[in-house]
Amino acid sequence: MRHYLDFIEQTMRHNWNAKALTDYEGEVDYTYGDVATQMARLELLFEKIGLHKGDKVAICGRNCANWGVAYLAIAAYGAVAVSILPDFTSDSIHELVNHSDARVMFVGPWVRGRIELSKMPHIETFIAIEDLSVIQSVLPLNMEQWQADFTAKYPDGYKEKDLFFQKDNLDDLALINYTSGSTGSPKGVMLTHRNLSSNVIEGEDHIPNRPGLTVVSMLPLAHMFGLMFECIYQLAGGTHV
Repeated sequence: MRHYLDFIEQTMRHNWNAKALTDYEGEVDYTYGDVATQMARLELLFEKIGLHKGDKVAICGRNCANWGVAYLAIAAYGAVAVSILPDFTSDSIHELVNHSDARVMFVGPWVRGRIELSKMPHIETFIAIEDLSVIQSVLPLNMEQWQADFTAKYPDGYKEKDLFFQKDNLDDLALINYTSGSTGSPKGVMLTHRNLSSNVIEGEDHIPNRPGLTVVSMLPLAHMFGLMFECIYQLAGGTHV
């Protein structure tokens, strides 16, 4: 089976300057090259904070371009994304983050105003979704040094030739998606890269997806259909989201 990150890698190579992710009435407007560059910056940050393959990284915030970037960076790094609906209560967010054993958390401004970081003691680094900056970390992290290290690693800028995503991990855990819990407490559904890849392959036969098309992402990216068919599948084919 072809890995969905292989689709995305090839699409990025061939559509480097095409639009990929844009915030509706917002300031973030990424090309596929921009998305790849932001992913590489986050992967360098993950290295700096000692994140390991298989470690959990929570994402909790309203839909935005950087939500998609955060997910792809986690996936490409080999960590496990934990998607949590921003509409959950504060107590539920605290509980699910702790239950997932996440070490890192991407958090949006609307959520950040409703939660207490101290109630998620296992989180070592909090990252703002809106600008991918570090809010708080147990390690001393200097944003200027982070950028300097990235520039030193890619002195000519991050280019198509630098792209390489791991693709031999189809059966590794990729995502823990917490359900809305309509019949009880939310359950963490564990999905592998194979699960996601099979949806991309199946979507090719039924859903238009190619460079030059644009789709408006309406459903929460913390929902599987929203993440799969209003973000990952589209980016795999070159559509502008």
